[in-house]
Amino acid sequence: MIHGVLSSSFQVAAHRRGYLHNDSNLEKAMEEASIYIMSFDLRRLFSTLLHYCKPLDSKKLFEDFYDHLAEDFKKAQMQLNLSDNDILYKVLQGINDTLESLGREINQFHLVSFIYRNGGLLLRRN
Repeated sequence: MIHGVLSSSFQVAAHRRGYLHNDSNLEKAMEEASIYIMSFDLRRLFSTLLHYCKPLDSKKLFEDFYDHLAEDFKKAQMQLNLSDNDILYKVLQGINDTLESLGREINQFHLVSFIYRNGGLLLRRN
């Protein structure tokens, strides 16, 4: 209940309290989490934030934290012979796996110019 009014959802209540005017709370959550948790778990958190918190600018949030989201793959890049595009693909696939478990998919968030189709990520041709 916010200002004596019962909200129909958590998101409506958060908006009424002024928490959803920007993504700073999500940025802070990702900042703190990037210090304490591994990249795999950070990708799961990012997916969860996309699904439940609906960032105003999900692409910017992705770009701002991409290095943290990809850290494990970047460390293994030489050993596994991964290109930068391979790493991006793996990060997006990890995010999409979590989103699918929540009934969503990565295309809904317009993070990069990739699309998800038939079980794989494909470069979108503009």
